Amino acid sequence: MRDSYLFSPGPVPKKEEIEINFSHRDKEFSDLMVEVKSLLLEMAPEYNDVILTQGSASSAIETVFSSLFGKKDKVLILANGAFGNRAASMADYYSNDVEVVNTEEGAMERLSEGDIKYFFAVQFETSLSLYNDLTDHIIFCKNNGVVSIIDAVSAFPFTKVGKPDFLITSSAKQLGGIPVMGVIFYDVNKEYELKETTDYLSFKKYKQYSLKNQTPHTSLIPQILSLKKSLEDLFSTQIARINFRSAIIANSKDLTEGLEDCILNSPIAPVITFKVKDTKSVVQYLHSKGIKTYFNLFYMKDYIQVSTFNYLTSTLPYRVLNLELKKLREKGLL
Repeated sequence: MRDSYLFSPGPVPKKEEIEINFSHRDKEFSDLMVEVKSLLLEMAPEYNDVILTQGSASSAIETVFSSLFGKKDKVLILANGAFGNRAASMADYYSNDVEVVNTEEGAMERLSEGDIKYFFAVQFETSLSLYNDLTDHIIFCKNNGVVSIIDAVSAFPFTKVGKPDFLITSSAKQLGGIPVMGVIFYDVNKEYELKETTDYLSFKKYKQYSLKNQTPHTSLIPQILSLKKSLEDLFSTQIARINFRSAIIANSKDLTEGLEDCILNSPIAPVITFKVKDTKSVVQYLHSKGIKTYFNLFYMKDYIQVSTFNYLTSTLPYRVLNLELKKLREKGLL
C-alpha cells in the first residue's frame, strides 16, 4: 500500500482511541479542564486563564467581537489577507464604526491618532504565508488604553507576539488536537466592557464557567482529551517546545529547497504557500501520488498550501513532496 500524506494547514494526521466514562458536569471533566488549561498556560505564561470555545477559531474570534464591540465603538482592523478581511466583515455585524487598513505601518499611524478603542490583526496571514510584526502595535495598545485582539491561529506557538488582551488560536493546528475548538488566552483580572450577546457567543458566560473549570454547553469531550494528549506529547517540557520549533524549521527547509522562486512570502513558516499555474492539475497530480495539500478556489485560486507541523518525527514526507513539486515545475505547472 502506497504511503499517503496529509499536508493540510488545519487538522493534522491522527489515529486515537478515546474512552469516555464521564459527562461534562462530572468532577472528572473539571479535573481534565484543569490539566488542559495548565498545559496551555505553560505555553503562554504571560496569561492567567484560557477559554476553550465550541467550534472553530473563527467562532472564538466572533465570541470576542460580539462580547466587546458596541455599535458606536471605533474598531481598527489590519486586513492584508483573506482572514483579516473576513474578520473585518465579521466586525461589521457588531460595530458601525469599523475602519480597515492594509499595512502594518498604516495600522500604527492610525492607532497613534488616539481615537481607536479596539484593534484586531492576524499575526500570520495564512492565505499569503505573511507574518505581521505586531510587537509595537501591542505595546502601543497597552500603553494607550486600546484593547488588542490578535488572531494567532496559524502562528502560535511557533511565533509569539507579546501579550495582547486577547490571543486567539485553535486546538487543531499546531496544537495538534482533533478538530476543532477555539482557544482564547486572556487576563482574568482585567475588566472589560462585556456586552450581553447570544448564548453561544458570550465571553462573559465562557469566563464564568471557566473559573469553575467547566464549559457553558455540552462539550465534545473527545476534543479535549485529544488536546490534552497532544499537549503532553508536543509541549509538556521546554525541550519539547524547542524540538517542535526546530522540526518546523527543518521541515520548511526540506520542503522549499530548490523551489524558492515558487514560494509566496515566508520560506520558513508553519504554513508555506506555493504559486501554481493550474491549481486543479497540481492538486490532482499530487493526489494521484497520495499527497493532499490545501487549496481554496474562492480566495487563493492560484496557490496551494503546505503545513510544516504535520510530521514532526521525520522530514521524509517533506522531501517526498519537494521532489514531486520539482517535477511539477518541470512540467510548467509551478
